[in-house]
Amino acid sequence: MIKSKSLIQLFTPILLSIIPIFGLSGCNLVNQIGQPRTEFDLANQQLLKNSELNLYDDSLIEKFQQIGQPAVAKLTPQLQDKNRQVREHTAYVLGKMGETAKSAVPALTPLLKDPEWQVQHAAAKALGEMGTAAAPAIAALIAELPKPDSETHINTTPELLSQVGNSAVPALIIALEDRDKVVRSRAAYALQLMEATAKPAIPALIKIFKDPDPGMRSSAASALGAMGTTAKPAVPTLIKTLKDPDPGVRSNAASALSKIQTETKLILPVLIATLADKDESARKNAVRTLLQMGSAAKPAVPALVLVLKDPNQSADTFTRTDAAEALGRIGAIPELSAALQDPLPIVRWRAAYALGKIGDAAKPAIPTLITALQNDQNADVRRRAAEALGEIGTSAQQPTVSALNKASKDPDGWVQRGAAEALKRLDDRKSE
Repeated sequence: MIKSKSLIQLFTPILLSIIPIFGLSGCNLVNQIGQPRTEFDLANQQLLKNSELNLYDDSLIEKFQQIGQPAVAKLTPQLQDKNRQVREHTAYVLGKMGETAKSAVPALTPLLKDPEWQVQHAAAKALGEMGTAAAPAIAALIAELPKPDSETHINTTPELLSQVGNSAVPALIIALEDRDKVVRSRAAYALQLMEATAKPAIPALIKIFKDPDPGMRSSAASALGAMGTTAKPAVPTLIKTLKDPDPGVRSNAASALSKIQTETKLILPVLIATLADKDESARKNAVRTLLQMGSAAKPAVPALVLVLKDPNQSADTFTRTDAAEALGRIGAIPELSAALQDPLPIVRWRAAYALGKIGDAAKPAIPTLITALQNDQNADVRRRAAEALGEIGTSAQQPTVSALNKASKDPDGWVQRGAAEALKRLDDRKSE
């Protein structure tokens, strides 16, 4: 019988001949012959044999995490392996190990320029998953901003920079002044993803509103809006921007103001004026801002009614729905009741829906809702009227119940269902 030592002598030349094909993984295999298999060796073998990243399961990552820093020290050299799959898979695992693998950042950073896009992507993702520990790679990530996505295949450089955190903010502020529009735009997007963490960039973002490129002005508004109340110093500039010549910029400025929760008295007049904007997206964001203001937006009721009725039929469905809901939150019961008699069915059913959302306070609208339930020629309007009556708890009176009972036999199945659910809701309210 041939002894194990003889076997080693027999097969070692063969194994050495395939090292150029398998890279370091081949070396590891030769080195491990005749040696006890460690937990790392077993995990690494599983790592290297997988051909698809989606084959990794949590248990494999957990094995490396349990080993900790010693695993990082052994994995890091594999980032220089000749085999693309070894580099890619190793980068993947190091990323999943998070800050534990921060010592691998210097080795991962050069892989952003790897000749294989799969390795570039794995390295970039790994650096992002390490969060603030990847701060030493900021300069390299900034250098990736101008590259077309088709060239780098990373597609996520702004996201990665945002994950690095506040350490990346100074470099991104500098990038906002880059000559390359792509760099400026992606830097602004990275700051937007950082939300309030990007507070130091507020002055630089405000300066962008002087940029002749409307895309950059829109990006600045979005980044400021993402900061929420932190961006209050930018409110005066954003209010002025509501008159920007570009509709997209005006729209993003209105959206940003709603997220910053600006004082109503400062922006309400401008928002009301924006409701008449020729651009649909600007009107939409103005309506949504007013919707979030609730009852404080009461001075905007006449303008919101115009959006709801939309005589020129220029508003999309969602804008008009939001206008109805805004009127509901304001408590504009007379205006919504009047809208139940509008010539357009879409206006009538949205008015009914908004009255239902008001709840018990919409009691004065009950007679008009009953009339709509009984007489409207449009099934959607009848259905919404039935549902609204069910939402107004004080409507559990004989005229309402009789109208709903009759509607439960409506020719339209959806109206029948709406009436039945409304009656059940009223019964449930009685028993409370």
